[in-house]
Amino acid sequence: MSHLIAIFYFDIFYFDDPKHIQQPLIQTIVDELLEQENCPSHGKSAAMTNWFVDQIFNTTR
Repeated sequence: MSHLIAIFYFDIFYFDDPKHIQQPLIQTIVDELLEQENCPSHGKSAAMTNWFVDQIFNTTR
């Protein structure tokens, strides 16, 4: 009888979570609402990103 023994090697990396990771996007949206700056993120770009991710994961039917 044969035995298969698998030894897995992996590295463990420790790092702190970034603080306020969404803050830059939120600030651009607020600036857009206050008519101070144009926000690069809009519905059309979100729809294109959503379509692309759906194609990768084949979740659309």
